[in-house]
Amino acid sequence: MKIQIPGYQLVKLLGKGSMGEVYLAIQLRMERPVAIKILSQELASHPKYVERFFQEARAVAKLNHPNIISGIDVGEAGGVYYFVMEYVEGESLHKIIQREGPLPLDRAQNIVLQIAEALQHAYTHNIIHRDIKPDNILITKDGQAKLCDLGLAKKATLEVEGKSQFTVGTPQYISPEQAMGQEDIDIRSDIYSLGATLYHMLVGTPPFSEGSATSIMQKQLTLPFPPLKE
Repeated sequence: MKIQIPGYQLVKLLGKGSMGEVYLAIQLRMERPVAIKILSQELASHPKYVERFFQEARAVAKLNHPNIISGIDVGEAGGVYYFVMEYVEGESLHKIIQREGPLPLDRAQNIVLQIAEALQHAYTHNIIHRDIKPDNILITKDGQAKLCDLGLAKKATLEVEGKSQFTVGTPQYISPEQAMGQEDIDIRSDIYSLGATLYHMLVGTPPFSEGSATSIMQKQLTLPFPPLKE
């Protein structure tokens, strides 16, 4: 299916995820690059999920912080649900760690403090991320950290046709309360995931990375992080 969104020209696919795809596009009237998230067709067939997508996108669009990817527009065109965001030239923290290995302490500290500031700003607007991880943090060429997808993941758990379930959180970084399936969580869950992300920056691997998703989440519930010095 060729995607067409009035006012925007899609340039190329930037990435894919369980929620959909993200494209680089040009906002024609402003003649500027933007990023557009397209909700997957599977999720787009569920009205409740679509409404949640709109609600969270509008909430994120109200945020204004240098360490958060800002929202620009949200809408629907020909059955395609989209969210337009600021486009940032840079690469994910995950790719940087893959290429460079463990980061120096001062660099890791600088990144984690920037993201903590972003989370604090979001929390004052009652938004919880629920999926803090290196993949959701972009680093610009001048070292600025930008948090992606903030708010779109909030309460994004949905059974599809009684079989599949889209659960928010990534096993290697998920907080214990999320691993237990609790919905009523607060900023402490994001702080835990940010801590796991800091661990990954300093060691080069997440605290728990071996085994199945289920076994990794079980470790989050029962084990302390392995000591950094080990």
